[in-house]
Amino acid sequence: MLTVKKLSEISGVSADTIRFYVRKGLLSPGRDAVNGYRFFSERDVRVLAFIQQAKLLGFSLNEIHGILKDSEKGRSPCAHVRSLMKHKIDV
Repeated sequence: MLTVKKLSEISGVSADTIRFYVRKGLLSPGRDAVNGYRFFSERDVRVLAFIQQAKLLGFSLNEIHGILKDSEKGRSPCAHVRSLMKHKIDV
């Protein structure tokens, strides 16, 4: 399990940005029952990497949120991503 600081160090994403993503619902860390600190899993590391790559491709945080929600619900986000990309290309 990783703290915000450790996740920031290994990802190169600032701790403030990670906290912002948590507030926006893009990352869902657990909580330590004893001290209340957030802790992040290896899955969160992968999600954070996905967020950064999707941003580089021009996706908004709202679009990324939708893609992540599709994936969490067990649905393939491919159709959603194709639709978003088609719209970006057409505009």
